[in-house]
Amino acid sequence: MTANLQLCTHKSACLRRLKCSPPTAPLSRRASENSANTAFRAFVPTPRISFRGKHICRNGGSFFEDQDLSASEEKEIPPPEPVLPPGVLFMEGNENNIIRVVDIPVDAGIALAGARLLMLDHTNNVHSIYQPSSETLLSTAYWDVMGCLPPLLPAGGTLGWLGLGAGTGAHLINKYFPQQRQEGWELDGTVLEASRKFMGLAELESGDNPLEVHVSNAFEACVEGGFSGLIVDLFTHGRVLPELLEADTWKSLAERCDSCRIT
Repeated sequence: MTANLQLCTHKSACLRRLKCSPPTAPLSRRASENSANTAFRAFVPTPRISFRGKHICRNGGSFFEDQDLSASEEKEIPPPEPVLPPGVLFMEGNENNIIRVVDIPVDAGIALAGARLLMLDHTNNVHSIYQPSSETLLSTAYWDVMGCLPPLLPAGGTLGWLGLGAGTGAHLINKYFPQQRQEGWELDGTVLEASRKFMGLAELESGDNPLEVHVSNAFEACVEGGFSGLIVDLFTHGRVLPELLEADTWKSLAERCDSCRIT
């Protein structure tokens, strides 16, 4: 009886050892697979994702800051085109200004129906008016008065615009006094960009008597031989520039004219 119990106990212990011990054949197969995978990874590099000039390993590795990326590795995604509000043809801001070009429908039922307005800064003041479908180009604003200056100027001289904007007055003079030479100064290049695209400025620059445009400070404007006249149309944030409140500014401008005609 004792011998039988010992035999059963021995068999049970053997069975437990067989169940708990992992088989030897699968172990050698797994080791072989691991060895093959290691060799494959050594041959094929880990794929990387390119992001703003850096490589990121897919397996969670660190950045490789010193990698030089070729054009084929980096694929820049262009930003989407901005969606403009209805009636707004152009809208852009910079450190100096907020520039908008607004189109008024022809059936708006107001005096400026069919016109385009150049609006600057946060005041939404209208700095220029362009009426592509108008026969007279008259704006019913102060630009119409400025457009009457050429008959008062010496013949053959240059009329300067200080603060050209989109060239509302220059359009009038070009239409009614086509022989008058004009030059304009505008500080903001974005204003000129919008004006060329949507306010007819490009037409003035390419006509028979082209308007010459300068992107620079209007207070530094000068031409050889002096201006025959100057039109000063300078505002910022709905106010006259502080320099225009100084008598010395006007004296300096007068010295650049061959005869003192400033409006």
